[in-house]
Amino acid sequence: MLDLVIYSDYPLDGYLNHFEAYMFATTEKHYTKHYDFGEMLIIDEDSYEYLSMKDLKIRKKSLTKFNQTLKSKLKISDLKSNNVKIAMIDITDETNLFDENECNQLWKKLSSCFIEFCKKTNHVGVMVQHFYQNGRPPHIHYMIDKVKYSKNYDEFQNYLINGMEN
Repeated sequence: MLDLVIYSDYPLDGYLNHFEAYMFATTEKHYTKHYDFGEMLIIDEDSYEYLSMKDLKIRKKSLTKFNQTLKSKLKISDLKSNNVKIAMIDITDETNLFDENECNQLWKKLSSCFIEFCKKTNHVGVMVQHFYQNGRPPHIHYMIDKVKYSKNYDEFQNYLINGMEN
C-alpha cells in the first residue's frame, strides 16, 4: 500500500531558475538523473493543462509558460525565489515495489486536489511527477505563486490534509 510523506514549504535561497532546471529537468545535469518521465500539471488563472514530461522541448516550453504566468500574476518582470512556495511529497511503499498503476492513481488524486486548491485560493501553480529518478523513491514537486509578505505557510499541505480527513 502506498503512503504519502508531505513536507513543509521549502525555503529557496538564490536563483529560482536553478531549482526550476531540476524540477522541470531542462538541463542535462538533471534529466540524466531520470530513467523515464511522467507528466506535469500547469495551472494558470483560468485553466489547467496536463503535459507529458517525456520531451525536453515540451518541458522547456512549459517552464517558460509557467514563468510568464507567474510574472503576469505577480506583476513583476524578474522572478526570484521568494516569489514562490515550493514543496515536495514523497510516495512510500512498505513493500518497496511502487506499483506504477497505484502511483499514477495517486498522482491523479493529488493533482485533482491541487487544481481544486489553486482555483479556490486563486493561485497559479505547477506540479510535476518525479517517479523515475535514479536513487529516489517516486515523488512529486509543486510550486505556487507567493503573494508578497504572505504569512501563510504550507497552504496546499494543510488543504490536502484537511481534505483527506473529511
